[in-house]
Amino acid sequence: MENKRDINQILSKIDLDRYELFIFDFDGTIIEPLEVNWQGLKRKLAELLGVKFHPKVKINYLLMKIKKTHGNKMFEQGYKICEKYELQATARAKLRPEINSLIGKVFARRKKLAIFSSNMRITIETILNKHGLYNKFNRIISKESVQRYKPNPEGLELILLKTKISPSKAIFLGDLEVDFLAGKEAGIETVLIN
Repeated sequence: MENKRDINQILSKIDLDRYELFIFDFDGTIIEPLEVNWQGLKRKLAELLGVKFHPKVKINYLLMKIKKTHGNKMFEQGYKICEKYELQATARAKLRPEINSLIGKVFARRKKLAIFSSNMRITIETILNKHGLYNKFNRIISKESVQRYKPNPEGLELILLKTKISPSKAIFLGDLEVDFLAGKEAGIETVLIN
């Protein structure tokens, strides 16, 4: 866990005038890590897939396996399960004050803001609306917006395409190695805040 001085020191080094587009990961970046029962979610997805539960298996792997072996209808059921588990945690979601402050500064400068997240769209929208931030973002790319999940840069590339901004004028802030790898692959300067 980083201390506040570290995150403030990292954020203070970002030249707000250099970039036209600020892209954020959501869970662990804009908000403190969501308190989702991830193991329970993986267990439900494993049941849907008809395989034995294993705690180290990734959620995205299970979803792609469901899609490949059982088709789109079952895949949509997998998404509904993800939504249910994530939405249960939205009431307890807390903004990271340093990032909220950065979002306010970027918005005041009339720069574009976007989110590229592995969370479900309804989760992101619910929390952003709760904190009055939804209308500050030009684009939201969530789990269901892409065919390939992080570290694949598809979501970042979609944001660049839709905003018509080149990678050299964008910055991506995340908290995990998959964020860093996606940003690097997309040619976007990437800053990890954890």
